[in-house]
Amino acid sequence: MNLGKETETLEFKKTTGEMKEAMVSISSILNKHGIGTLYFGVKPSGDVIGQDVSELSLRDAGEILFGNTRPVSLKAGIFATDEKLTFLDMKLFEDNIYNLLNIAEEYILKNIRWRSEITGTEREEIPEIPVAVIREVLANSFAHAIYNGRTTHEICIHPGMITVYSPGEYASKHKPEEYIKDNIESEIRNATIAKILYLSKSIEQFGSGFKRTNSLCNDAGIKYSYENRENGFKFVIYRPELQSDIPSVTLDVALNGTEMAVLAILKQKPDSSRDEIADKISKTVRTVQRALDSLRDKGYIRRVGSKQNPVWEILK
Repeated sequence: MNLGKETETLEFKKTTGEMKEAMVSISSILNKHGIGTLYFGVKPSGDVIGQDVSELSLRDAGEILFGNTRPVSLKAGIFATDEKLTFLDMKLFEDNIYNLLNIAEEYILKNIRWRSEITGTEREEIPEIPVAVIREVLANSFAHAIYNGRTTHEICIHPGMITVYSPGEYASKHKPEEYIKDNIESEIRNATIAKILYLSKSIEQFGSGFKRTNSLCNDAGIKYSYENRENGFKFVIYRPELQSDIPSVTLDVALNGTEMAVLAILKQKPDSSRDEIADKISKTVRTVQRALDSLRDKGYIRRVGSKQNPVWEILK
């Protein structure tokens, strides 16, 4: 049997003994074309000679990384406050790791603040959290996760922080601080997955995740923390506080939690009804009405349109 000639998206390797060369080839193909096929047990001429693969983890890693028969789940949400209670958006993505990394990065970058800096005639858009920080945290989250566990990958975007949760407890006997301070060899839970992510340039430096993340955060003035739990590892990136360009301006922060949640929902959907808001924040319609009245009296919102079908104009 002959599979034809190799192409820019089709690669042949005789045995898994060529694993390193194969991973470099498929990573290059994916970086350039976004899709590709790699066959083991095939000569460069296309002749099929077969290959016994006894390492089940190799096939599993391939499916999880690039396939479509064993999708990985990722939950992503935006919350009105720093409590995991009132959500403004909630999505469930199911795909392979290679695609989920891009999906997760795009979701975060789409839902954080950006600023513009003008130098000469050039304008540069800068995210509040550097892309390199987001990319490093996400890649290490997928590289060191437990797959087939009781929890799933999760991204939560709050007003004051972004959390990235990875299934499976911390996979090393060394504390993160030790990796940052010393040059300790990395203990890798999923060696094949981590290696491919490194070769595909998803992880910038193989085995230096904490050290690199710490350096990137320090350079950008970003604070972070982490939580090691029984079923998973959570990395917390604290969002920079909003700063006014005018020193004399005093920001009005006299809002309670319910008012903040209602205001956040109206910013997303100004024509939200009281019933819709009450359902989203798990409060009664009467409580929502009190919050609306308070926001109006404090000058945050103004009703336009009829009383039966109001649309709320955001003033602050």
